[in-house]
Amino acid sequence: MKPAEMPAMKVRIPGCFLLGTLFCAAQTESPQQAQFRACRANLKSLAQALEFYAADNPGQPGPPLAKLAPGYLKKMPTCPAANSDTYSQVEWSGEKFTLCCRGNHHAALNVAPDHPAYAFPAGEVSGLPPTPAEKILARHQQVLDQKRAIADRIAAEQNESSQLLEAYRKTKSKNLPPEALIELVNQGVLTTPPEKFPALTTPAMTPEERQILESEKSPEGISYLKVVEEIDRRFPDSEFVAYCQSNQFMLRRNRWLRGKIGKL
Repeated sequence: MKPAEMPAMKVRIPGCFLLGTLFCAAQTESPQQAQFRACRANLKSLAQALEFYAADNPGQPGPPLAKLAPGYLKKMPTCPAANSDTYSQVEWSGEKFTLCCRGNHHAALNVAPDHPAYAFPAGEVSGLPPTPAEKILARHQQVLDQKRAIADRIAAEQNESSQLLEAYRKTKSKNLPPEALIELVNQGVLTTPPEKFPALTTPAMTPEERQILESEKSPEGISYLKVVEEIDRRFPDSEFVAYCQSNQFMLRRNRWLRGKIGKL
C-alpha cells in the first residue's frame, strides 16, 4: 500500500505523546533536564511510528516524517528546548534509520550537538548522563542481565547434553549396555567439581532510593519505582538459585563428557 493510499481511519499511536507528561518528571530535575527527556521521548515516539509505517508498507522507501501524522501520530512533535521541529531530517540506510534533534538545543546540559538521537535497530543514543533513578535502575538491570546470561548458558547446555552423551557412547564405549554406560558417566560426574556461579542478589532498596524512584519518571512517563519492581520480579533470587541447583548435575556431566571426548 502506497503512503498516499493509507486509510485515514488507521490511526496508530506508538506510546503516548509525552511532552506534557514529562514536564512533570522528577522534582530534582532542572527545566533543561525535563526538556531533554521530553525531546528524547519525542524521538522514541517518532521511531516507533516509523517502524509501524515500515511494517504496513514493506518495500516502500522511508517516508518523510510529515507522512506519519495523523495516521501514525496524533501530530508532529517539537523539541521543547527549541520550540520548533528539529526532527524532520531522517537519515536512511536501507531499512535502517537515524533520528536526532538537529542543532545544539541542549548545550546547557553539556549534551553534544544533534542529540538526543535514536538509531534503528540499534536503539537510543541519549547523550545525557544518567540521573540518580537511572543509576539505581542500571544496578537492578545488571543483576537481571547476569541471571539471564547464566540461564541462557544452562539452556544451551541442556540442548547439548544428549548429543554429548551420544558422542561419548560412539567414540569411547560402543560395546557398553546403556545401563552400564550411564553408571560409568555418573561415577565420573562424582569426581567433577560443582559448577561455581556468581552470587547474584537483587540489590536491596533503601528508603532513600525508593523515594528517588517514586519521584522520577521514565521517558515513557512511568514511575521508575514500577520499572525497577517489574525488573526484580522477572527472575527472583530464590528461583535463580533453585534453577542453577536443579541443573548442577547436568552441567557437571557435560563437563566430564567433554573432557573424555576431547571437546572444549
